[in-house]
Amino acid sequence: MEHAEPFEGALETMHKMVADGHRLVIISHRSRHPYAGPPHDLHAAARTWVAQRLQSLGLFSTALNNATAVNFLETRDEKIEMIGKLECDLFVDDLPEVLDDIGFPADTKRLLFDPTEEHNASSNHNRISSWKQLPSFILSGK
Repeated sequence: MEHAEPFEGALETMHKMVADGHRLVIISHRSRHPYAGPPHDLHAAARTWVAQRLQSLGLFSTALNNATAVNFLETRDEKIEMIGKLECDLFVDDLPEVLDDIGFPADTKRLLFDPTEEHNASSNHNRISSWKQLPSFILSGK
């Protein structure tokens, strides 16, 4: 995890979103420990990466609705519940099954980040293949 790099254009786009008055949060789900191998704390590793690669640049440091800006949860259901709890206007995810989940908050716009364009289109969400497309998507009001 420590060697992972943000996608091209992600940092610039996130800084633009913050400058334009948007508040950004991370809501992610993953198991806390790997299913095989040594029992590393995957949430701790992800938090360290976020602190070093994003929060050190001023991103994801502002709380939203009395919750932290960085949320690592263990299940998809917990993730979807948190999206609703934080009343997200827009949620970007790379998993279509999250965006298409029946419990996904109806008032939240759904946007699939699909850099390899491997997923089929869905009537439940729009799709971008580059972080650089996000500002135009937001301005379009879709």
